[in-house]
Formats: sequence, structure tokens, C-alpha cells
Amino acid sequence: MTILVFEAKGQQIYPDDFPCEDSKWIYHPSTGKCYKLASASQPFAPADAKKKCGAIMQGYPAVTVSVVEIRTAEELKALKSVLIEYSLKEKINLGARRISAQNPFVWESDQKEVDFSFLPWIGNLRTGDCLVMYYTNVYIGNVKRCENPPGGFDSATMKFTPTEPYPGTTTRAVCKTGFFQRHSSGTTQYASVYKCVGIKCELDLKTLCHVELNSVGYPDKTAFKYGENITLQCIKGFGYALDLFKTTAIMECLSVPEKPDLGIWFPGPCHACSVIRCNETQMKNMVPDHAALTGARSEFTGEEYGPLQMNQFNQYGNIVTYSCDDSFFFEDWSFQKTIECTLKSGSESEGEWIGYGRTRLPLPKACQPVTCKYEDILLKPIYNIRPNFTIEFSNGTVEYGFKLRPVLYPYMTKIQYVCENGYETVTKYDVQNITCGPTARWKPQLTGCIKKEEAMKTSSGGRYVPPTVEVPSAEKLGLLMMTIIVLFFLTLLLLDLTTLHRDIRWFFNNVRLQKRLWVAKRRLQNTKAKAKI
Repeated sequence: MTILVFEAKGQQIYPDDFPCEDSKWIYHPSTGKCYKLASASQPFAPADAKKKCGAIMQGYPAVTVSVVEIRTAEELKALKSVLIEYSLKEKINLGARRISAQNPFVWESDQKEVDFSFLPWIGNLRTGDCLVMYYTNVYIGNVKRCENPPGGFDSATMKFTPTEPYPGTTTRAVCKTGFFQRHSSGTTQYASVYKCVGIKCELDLKTLCHVELNSVGYPDKTAFKYGENITLQCIKGFGYALDLFKTTAIMECLSVPEKPDLGIWFPGPCHACSVIRCNETQMKNMVPDHAALTGARSEFTGEEYGPLQMNQFNQYGNIVTYSCDDSFFFEDWSFQKTIECTLKSGSESEGEWIGYGRTRLPLPKACQPVTCKYEDILLKPIYNIRPNFTIEFSNGTVEYGFKLRPVLYPYMTKIQYVCENGYETVTKYDVQNITCGPTARWKPQLTGCIKKEEAMKTSSGGRYVPPTVEVPSAEKLGLLMMTIIVLFFLTLLLLDLTTLHRDIRWFFNNVRLQKRLWVAKRRLQNTKAKAKI
């Protein structure tokens, strides 16, 4: 809110009983000034209030209209009486500003420094650039409050603001913290009937991340009231998001102004436990010269991170890779080093870097230029290569020799060998060029020369081409198939003959057995007949 001050400083004559422009102004005799509320419906911003000042008194050039200022105790008392008459307890802007928190406030009308020595002012303790004023009532004795407001009032869920409902005050009933209005805006005048409902947060254990599920304080409870909290135990490698030195997390049921009816957990179920991290600065400072951080991989999930995700490299369980630049390697002839973010010994909340695999800390200070070993290109008698050769270095220097020096040859060194007379390479050339490549190996590999008449057939790319093999004729293939078919049927016939022979043998055996049985029965019958006689 903004109060405008009307002060006559010229020769214009005003009636003694009404020295202000119209009845909307309030005159106070102790200061000789008139006061007016710039807007009764909605507050003015300071810049808009200044424009209002200029428009109000255009017909009175000898009169100064400005945003209210307080320079004396009398002006303070006069302003307070004006606010009481307006029944206004809102904060009102004063016509003072400052450039920054380190500078004093000055009055905008004459740029003089603000002096509040006549009142108990806390001074420039805050960082704002403007001054506001408001007053509160201090009651002596018991003043009866207004009762039974229209629409009803539930003291358990509602409260009055900005003051209690004493006679002569304007106040509103709003929902207490932890409650929300069901059908209308957040605050309501007494004329509207509404109900304040408690905010609740739902909890589904399936939505929890990186938490020991058996550590949840209320495993069977699914709804919590505003302000209630639950404790959770983070799994190894994770800590409380608001204090990573703690492994026990706390989630509290709260709400946000944008959706006062919706309860939310803070921190959220999947953010209460956050991954513990190792020192990122230390990770970056370990990068050797002529090398770079090229990636990271989680040892537990397998998730990979690229160079553009470097802020994720230092998470617990990540294996970080340092790679030498092209044509550089480490002193042990490796091209990569890896370190792992793990927990310090004896700690559950503090990470540290350790070497991973064959890597040992500290890392080398720099990667070295690639070199190739001379042992890989030593000539052997069976190579049929002339002993003389030419060496060309990357700086353009050329050497001729008959014996390689036992040294490491730098990257891009090129050596040219020549085959003996009557011999050539597998690619049918008389010379063979090999170069020290970026992987510290000679490319292509040195191979011996072979006699020209025995030269192998090769493609344009140098690959060996085997001799042509004639495909068997259709007649030969047909004869082979007929032979296979005849053998198949002969096999079936032999199997059938074998089975027939077995069945005939069993038939004669059965006949002999039947004959013996018949003879035995006849003997038994004769014996019985003789016994009866």
C-alpha cells in the first residue's frame, strides 16, 4: 500500500478548516500535511505510486505531493493516526531507497540520509532496497473478541489473520498450516462458507529408491498427516540427501503453495537417499598432461557416462577412465588408466578414489609421445631383404643405414626395406614400407620377401587369393547319389533277411515244443487207462 502526502509550500491560499484538495484527503494539524491512500482496492508498486503523485495535483504547481516520509516523531504519530482512521494494517511503502545493502537509505525527495533516531529501529540488517511501515495493536486488559462469524469457524483447522477478531478490526479466516480449503481460494471472507481439510501424503514402498525396505518406520502405514515424517536407512553408497554425512534419511509430509491441497514428501521417495560422491576437484586435478577424462561406468548397474556427463563421473561405484591423446601413451605402454570411487575404510558416508584394475595411484603426471620398439623390425636371413634401408622421421630427417640402432623410434617414423633380387613382397612390390603407428606398433607388420615365381596371388588390397578349385561335374554327382541310394536299399534288404531268418528259426522251435507236449499228453492218458484196469 502507498500513502501520499500533500504539503503546501507556495503562496496558494486554502481555507483554514479544509486545506486539502478534496474530502478524500486527511488533514493532520500537528504536521500541517494532508494524507491520502493511493489505492483502496489493490496495492501500488513504488513506481506506480510516483506516477499517481504527479497526476493528482497537476492543477496546483505550488504544491508538493510525494510518497509518505517520516522524519520526526510528530510525523510518525500523524501517520499512525491516519492508518488507524483508514483501518489499515497492511504494510505501506515509505519514500526511501538505497542502492545496495552496504549503502544507507535516503529520502527520494531530497536524497538526505534517513535518520530514525527517534524510534527503536533495528537498522540495515536486511538486504532489501525499500522501507515499509505498519503498526500493531497492543491491548491492555481483556477485550472481548467477536464471536460466531458468518459461515462458522473451526478453531482446530482455521485461524484469523492479520489480527484476532477484536472490535474495530478487519480480519480474515484462513486455513491453518497443514489444512486446505476444499472449494475456493486460499483465504475467504466470512461471507463465504468453506471447510478446511487436512493435507495427507500417500506412501508406496515401491516408489522408494536406494532404501533398505526393512528399515521403514511404518511398513504398513500408507497415509500420513501434514508434518509427520518417516525415517529410512539408505543402502551402502548412499546418504541422506540433505546431509550426506548421515545414512539415515528423513522424509516429511509437506505441501506447496501452487497446490495447497496436495501433500508431497520432502525429500521425495526417490530422492531422500542420494549417492555419495568422491571429490570432483581431485578427479579433475589427476588428469595427466596430454590426456583427458573420456568416460565412466557404474560397477553395479553397468550404466555408462560420456564426456558430456562429467558431473556424474564421481558417483559411488563408478569406474572413471583417463585416456591419453592420440599418439601418446603412459610410461608403461598402456593407453588408459582407471580409478574407482569407493567408500573410505571405516566410513559409510565419505568417498575416496582408488586405483582400479592394474592402475595404481598417484597417476603419472603426463602421457608420453608414442614410440615403437626396434626389436619388432629386426631383419632375419629368411626374410630375403637387403641389409640396407632408409629411415624417414616425422620432422623430415632421412637416414640411410645397414643396421638398426637399439633405440625407441618415435611416432610416424617410416622405414623402407628393399627385397633381394628375384624376390618380392606378397603384394608384388620390390619395397616394403612400415610406419610407427599411434598404437606403438609398426604398421604393416614386417614380413619376408618370396621368390617371384612362387609369389602368391593377391587382390588389389594385398589379400591372399587361393587357387581356383574346379567344381565336380553333374555326372559325378549323379553317380555318387545313385551309389548312396543303392547302398541304402541293400542295407534295408539285409535287415529284412536277418529278421526272416530269425522268425523261421523261432517257428521250428515252436513246432518241436508242440510235438513234445503232444507226446507227453498221450503218455499221461495211457498211464491213467492202465491204472483203471
